[in-house]
Amino acid sequence: MFKKAFRWLDDYRFTPLILLVLTILSYGLFSRSMGFFMDDWYVIWFGKTFGAAQFPVYYALDRPFMGYFYVIASTLLGKSESPLVWQIFSLVLRWLCSYTLWGMLNAIWPEGKRQNTWVALLAAVFPGFTQQWIVVAFSSYFAGMILFFLSITVMIKAIRDPRKFWLFFSLSVILSAYEIASVEFFYGLELIRVVILWIIFSRNNIHFWPKVIKTLKYWASYLVVFVGFTIWRTFFYTSVNHELTILDALKSQPLTVLITSVQKVYQAAVDAVINSWAEIFNLSNYPSSGIMSWVILALILLVFTGVLLWIQATAKKDPITETSARWGKEAIWVSLIALIVAIIPFWAAGLAVNNQYPDNRFMLAYLPGSCLFIVAILELLSKEIRKTAKILLVLLVAFGVGFQFTQGLHFRNIWKQQDALYWQLNWRMPAIEPGTTIMAWSFPNRDYYSQNALAAQLNWTYANSIATDRQIPYQFIFLGSNPMPEFQSLVPKQDFTIDFRTYEFKGNTSNSVLISYDAASCLRVLDSQLTPPQGVMDDYTKGIIDGAELSDLSLILPAGQTPNHPPLIVLGPEPTHTWCYYFEKAELARQEKDYSKTISLLDEAQGKGFSAVNDSEWFPFIDAYLHLGKIDQAKSLSQKVLDTHDTIYQFGMCNVWVNYSAEIGDATQKQAVDSSLKSMGCN
Repeated sequence: MFKKAFRWLDDYRFTPLILLVLTILSYGLFSRSMGFFMDDWYVIWFGKTFGAAQFPVYYALDRPFMGYFYVIASTLLGKSESPLVWQIFSLVLRWLCSYTLWGMLNAIWPEGKRQNTWVALLAAVFPGFTQQWIVVAFSSYFAGMILFFLSITVMIKAIRDPRKFWLFFSLSVILSAYEIASVEFFYGLELIRVVILWIIFSRNNIHFWPKVIKTLKYWASYLVVFVGFTIWRTFFYTSVNHELTILDALKSQPLTVLITSVQKVYQAAVDAVINSWAEIFNLSNYPSSGIMSWVILALILLVFTGVLLWIQATAKKDPITETSARWGKEAIWVSLIALIVAIIPFWAAGLAVNNQYPDNRFMLAYLPGSCLFIVAILELLSKEIRKTAKILLVLLVAFGVGFQFTQGLHFRNIWKQQDALYWQLNWRMPAIEPGTTIMAWSFPNRDYYSQNALAAQLNWTYANSIATDRQIPYQFIFLGSNPMPEFQSLVPKQDFTIDFRTYEFKGNTSNSVLISYDAASCLRVLDSQLTPPQGVMDDYTKGIIDGAELSDLSLILPAGQTPNHPPLIVLGPEPTHTWCYYFEKAELARQEKDYSKTISLLDEAQGKGFSAVNDSEWFPFIDAYLHLGKIDQAKSLSQKVLDTHDTIYQFGMCNVWVNYSAEIGDATQKQAVDSSLKSMGCN
């Protein structure tokens, strides 16, 4: 059945279609169930708030030319704020990356269709980069890679078509200049251009020195661009987020820098060529049970069978010849140099490069070198071994699809956690006083959140408008990783300012609310009196306790006073109300001292079969029963907490009773409550 299906595909002209199928299977099956991650949030929010035309200003202190990409992308996508639209856009760009790489290789080695196709197949599933689903932020980098491949392709066309030389050559230089200046990721890869030119001119049987002169002549324009950008970036422009650190290091410890640089180049190349591909066979990266484990296995088998049959069908029209050996010898040099020079921009900025999240974003620069090196090695093997090497290639492709699918599953699960966090925050805080900072120590999967991204989400939800002076009314701070001195010491009544690109936040440490979220239970709003962290958290720190001292619940405004505006286009419709909805609303009612509503919400939740996810979630209902004079019901819920034998929860439960006892004016009633405190072991 498969053979019949592939009869009409037995030609390399169908490679783009095969690449598209691999791209969809690897990255596209979860597109409808993804939101935004990391930088995606503030890029989309900025465009919505200030307009897409402002993106060049937005990136002026970072990568000044990148802003024009987002102006174009936003216009093409109709200024869409939909994650699905951006997922599809990013999917198309990822496909174009492997497609334009294939086109570039065909331009360099027109006789090597088989080898070029193998490289493109590997590139479509390259496992060194696993952040495909951060679609808005990385779409610009995919575009930069596409421009790099196109620039080399057009350069070769210029050399081979003298009639259109200046048209193609000028276009190639322009593409190169914009790609280097806008993204910088592929700055080092520009140095393989001279190697490619050398290979092209080597086929004309030119003597050595004339060939050197001709190569340098054609490379000169690109070299001017490369050197010009290097001088500008080194001496005249300082990026706020990517400052060059290598110059100071070379001045102070040149020998140490040289040794460590060689080590870094070697290790990054090993990660790109060996460790990244080895990860796709590491079974610990896949679900060990459940329906998804079978889905992934079926996907791998389907891709393996399909790609193998297609490769066998196309190989009949492209037998192994002497040109295979020449392709392998030339490609090995291009790939080795690509693996060496790819690290230059990250090395210069002191950035770590490896195949682990989040540093594997830099592995995008290693994609062409890694894939080209693997195929070149296979081509340099003996003819007999080469005939069976395609099995290894197909295994890499099939497991690469399964690996990337699993990464998509991972991102989908993280999005579910984030979506739950955002909705619970909306339920607990219907409105927030402008000028408020939301604090947290950390979140599960902390590497997939950022302060500025969460600040964008807060302002998208709670800000009715942004002032013309671009002062945003809300900010988010991670206490555990925040460098700001005001939030390291957590001293009250300290003014501070946070500048981010083109907008700023002016706040005060005392205008803060502390939250906690572990994804396993409901979001908590913490303070030093009503809900101290010592009563709900197993791993509280001094920083969390100090943050609770600053936490001011009065900054959370009553429901309906100033309604929020959750970005439904991102979050989707409000989820079905389960326990955490009723808990968050009950906590809000308790804060507003509407104890009857608190118990009403409990009754409604229990009537629908819901119960506390975490035993500390009984606290607001114990408090409500006490204030309503229903001591027996309060004791009954308190016993649930006592039965856990958890000293943390018992402390929190006792805190509720002690707070209530301190409010009682009647001596007899106070004595009865204190007696209950004693019987429960509360000191």
